[in-house]
Amino acid sequence: MSQKMQRRLLSLLVLTIFQVLNRPLRNLVADLVPERRGPADDATEALVQGMARMVAVMVASAVVRGLAEKRR
Repeated sequence: MSQKMQRRLLSLLVLTIFQVLNRPLRNLVADLVPERRGPADDATEALVQGMARMVAVMVASAVVRGLAEKRR
């Protein structure tokens, strides 16, 4: 698998995995954060979304790496 194809697949998987993870996390944040939001609530939401993106990148990287190894 070429490097270009790996990057494309990685980007697609990261977006897909993040969207799947983000839906339940968005509901969780909505339940935890009060109607009147403050800076701490914004920071909490940013941290949760950042962690979801990090997990999505790590999972997608592992999948792409595994696929690339099988094709060699």
